[in-house]
Amino acid sequence: MISILFKVSGDLIYNKEVLNEIKESINTNCCVGLIYGLGTILSDKLREKNIPFSYENGIRQTTPKGLEIALNVSEDVKKFLQSKLPNIILISPINYLNGQITNTNADDLVFKHIKDYDSVVIYTLKGRNKNKFKDAPNIQIIEK
Repeated sequence: MISILFKVSGDLIYNKEVLNEIKESINTNCCVGLIYGLGTILSDKLREKNIPFSYENGIRQTTPKGLEIALNVSEDVKKFLQSKLPNIILISPINYLNGQITNTNADDLVFKHIKDYDSVVIYTLKGRNKNKFKDAPNIQIIEK
């Protein structure tokens, strides 16, 4: 048995095919982790609330209120994933650090956690540039 880390783009979080593929791996691997992005889900919520945001080096920049919304969206996604994928380690890009809400690019979290897993599978939308992973060992990129 091996340990496997998944990274799922926020745009694919609710994709049944992706969730089923991950669910199958839970039964055959000893340790399964999942880093989830928030992508369009969060962008849509911020637009709905008229909260400004931009991107700088792949990191969403927003206001303190925007970060609170990001934390809420992350918790909603986490609850959904826990209901669909029990017994999996979930890693959010939005966290508390020293009493402040922090936002980390989910792709960057892969590099932070890669040493803890035997292999990594990244689910992303077709056409997304994932060149940062081209030299990383044991990474499979699946475009949906």
